Amino acid sequence: MARTRYGTDRGLTTRMFGTLFGLGLLYVVLAAALYALGFSAILILGLSGALLFGQWWFSDTLSMKAMRAVEVTPEQAPQLHAVVDRLCAMADMPKPRVGIANSEAPNAFATGRSPNRSVVVVTTGLLRRLNRDELEGVLAHELSHVAHRDVTVMTVASFTAILAGFMVRSAMWGSMMRGRRDQNTALVFIGVMVVSVIVYCVSYVLINALSRYRELGADRGAALLTGKPSALASALTKISGDMATIPTRDIRQMEAVSAFAFAPAVAGKREFTLEQWFSTHHRWKSVWRSWQASPGSSGTVDGGELMGLLDAVFGRRKPVGPNLDSLFAMPSAAITVQAALDFIPTGRAAVAFRAPEGRAFAEIEADVRALLDADAGPPVEITEDRFGYDWVVLATDPVDVVTAVTDAHAVNVSLVEAGFGPQLLCSLVSFRGPDDRQLALVYLFKAGTFYPFAPTQGSDEQRNNVLELQVRDLLEGELPMEKNLGRWFAVWNAPGL
Repeated sequence: MARTRYGTDRGLTTRMFGTLFGLGLLYVVLAAALYALGFSAILILGLSGALLFGQWWFSDTLSMKAMRAVEVTPEQAPQLHAVVDRLCAMADMPKPRVGIANSEAPNAFATGRSPNRSVVVVTTGLLRRLNRDELEGVLAHELSHVAHRDVTVMTVASFTAILAGFMVRSAMWGSMMRGRRDQNTALVFIGVMVVSVIVYCVSYVLINALSRYRELGADRGAALLTGKPSALASALTKISGDMATIPTRDIRQMEAVSAFAFAPAVAGKREFTLEQWFSTHHRWKSVWRSWQASPGSSGTVDGGELMGLLDAVFGRRKPVGPNLDSLFAMPSAAITVQAALDFIPTGRAAVAFRAPEGRAFAEIEADVRALLDADAGPPVEITEDRFGYDWVVLATDPVDVVTAVTDAHAVNVSLVEAGFGPQLLCSLVSFRGPDDRQLALVYLFKAGTFYPFAPTQGSDEQRNNVLELQVRDLLEGELPMEKNLGRWFAVWNAPGL
């Protein structure tokens, strides 16, 4: 079952259930109509079901091939992977595969049959046009689709269009085979055509109505997760404005995945169409309304919220609340690391968070600084890394791991109690070893687990994987270690490293 900090969007869940229920009812009516017209409804539905299964099972592969996208590794696209890593840690969800499509159309899409089998693809045109914060907003939007499983629902719902097309082809071939020997051929053909048109129109309205809401819901989730609605609104404005200038060839390439795309792959249309009626070009207004209606809100699931029936249907469960008291096991783990590996604590700890927009967070940040500066220790520093995350740097002189961990715990608790817990990313304590090697024990706030991070000295952002696995095995009995290695994201140039 999926666990995510994007939270439960009751409106989206209800609409997904309603869409599937409406389409299921449509299938029943369709089967009865086909049977009345003399067709083998079981055969048609069976073949269409096989097509549906193939489309669902290979949805990620088919979409990537349609866009000629390629999967990229962290070594090939380090900045892109770093943004996705941090967003997944903030949302406490599995990291999807990452792909890039060579297209001038500034767009992105997510697809896949489940959160564990999903892929997020961005175009080269998007990477060239957006800045760091705008790109983060778009990726958070796409990850919201994966977390809420609406990508899977859209894939299943599109079965109706396949079915309608298959019915028309079957009627045409049937009429050609029977020819003039059957006087009812024309009537049967007309009946099938009418039923097919009705099925297609009803399914089109249901799917696009759901698609409109899912885009708005993903915008809201992205704004609340990143805390920067202005960046997402800016990205929407840039993409919508530039879409009309994109070459037709690139627009047509995007049409195959338009239903899953961040922005509609439509350009140069001025007449009124149903597609425009269902479009979300002015979604940025909804982003601002959602943010203003929820000051200080994270949009995430509260620890006491009950999981509803529909959440169970769509495979979601409540996330486990973070156990901040786990941080107090760090001093004992530091002794173990020093005794076994000769890595000495530096006396520095740090807490990383994504500072949201607004005066409320600035005030609590000032309160935290004043609280920690009240003692006789070194002053608290707040620095920003290249990914836009702020770090509260806590130093002790002389070296005192217990005090550093206690201060880190105080920062975490202060932000949580002020309602900004969802903006917390991680905390770490740093070490120095033989030959000036570096090591950090990283605590993932949302998952409540630890992992070691060991950058290799004198290299261009390479990791000492052997040392990381050695530390994991050494501390498994003392700390709740993160079992999913995919969540061990790199914290290059973090304070203390």
